[in-house]
Amino acid sequence: MVAAIERMADWLIQHGGGLSLEAGSTYGLHLLYLATLLGCVALLRRLHRMAIESPEADPAHFVHGARSNSPHALLFPYEAAFLAGGPERVVETALAALLEEGWIASSASGRLALGGRGDLVTSPDSVAIGVLAVVAGGPAAPARDVRRRAAAIPEVRGSAGILYARRLVVAEATRRRLRLLRWVATGVLAVAGAALLMAVAARSPGLTSVPVLAAAAVALAGLVAPALAWRRPVFRTVQGEAELFGLRGAVCDKARWVAGRVWSDQPETSSPDDGPWADVDRIVDALRRPAASRPVQLGWLWGREDGLMAVALRGAHAVPDRGLRRGLLGGGRSAGRDDSSTGLSTSVHKMVRPDGS
Repeated sequence: MVAAIERMADWLIQHGGGLSLEAGSTYGLHLLYLATLLGCVALLRRLHRMAIESPEADPAHFVHGARSNSPHALLFPYEAAFLAGGPERVVETALAALLEEGWIASSASGRLALGGRGDLVTSPDSVAIGVLAVVAGGPAAPARDVRRRAAAIPEVRGSAGILYARRLVVAEATRRRLRLLRWVATGVLAVAGAALLMAVAARSPGLTSVPVLAAAAVALAGLVAPALAWRRPVFRTVQGEAELFGLRGAVCDKARWVAGRVWSDQPETSSPDDGPWADVDRIVDALRRPAASRPVQLGWLWGREDGLMAVALRGAHAVPDRGLRRGLLGGGRSAGRDDSSTGLSTSVHKMVRPDGS
């Protein structure tokens, strides 16, 4: 055994250096490209981590007041909706509020039109007015289309001012820089990969040789790696994730308490395996019933703000109205003649013009 080890050591001393030099001359460019690739990915991940852990302030969204400086200030439903799901979640929350107050109506297929409310004593808030203007801007439309169009209006996007001021979401300028840097890294790696492939192909006997195939593989990896530097879109910061976790916990705790009071005479039906939203879903299912068949205590313990906050954090799954929920989740028809608009004669048009402005 000892003799065999000594013979192997003598062979490595005589031939190992030559093999290392040959492999280095053949795959040296490959290793250099891989080192560049790993460096770019590490740099991108570092910049992404800095953006979410140490976010910069956004002067364009500075909000005056004590709520912008206090880390424990309460977020309102529209602000929580933006934090949880962006502008589209804000629109979903506004549509739920408008439907509950009678400003809009939904069909069974998920199309939205103006409701039959005839008084203007209690007008909606500015965000809801902007969303209502989108609904009033034409005939009945699927809820998904209304959500898409309303997500771009200034009133909806302006609801995130407090989030930027408290650095709960990444600033727009930071997101643009990160996207630009990722494209720059992809371009640099693409040019370097093409140069590597041409250099290796010029020194190889054929295009199907191992060095050429290896160069093609690492060049392809260079095109994909920057896109995988971070998988999720850059949106919430670390502070924002913590805030969202606390908001969801508060809503779920409130729903658990309400469910325990309303259905105290029934056996416990929810379990940890059902997920944290089990009690919220149970309340939403009860709210879908006719008013006469709902538990009386439910209306006392689960108020309007609780329902809006559930929609803000849970999304369309927490919408009690079946038509609106179906339209937002994609179960409605894309067109239909029986879902025509209610017309432009209601008093809502005294507040918003038909062109949506």
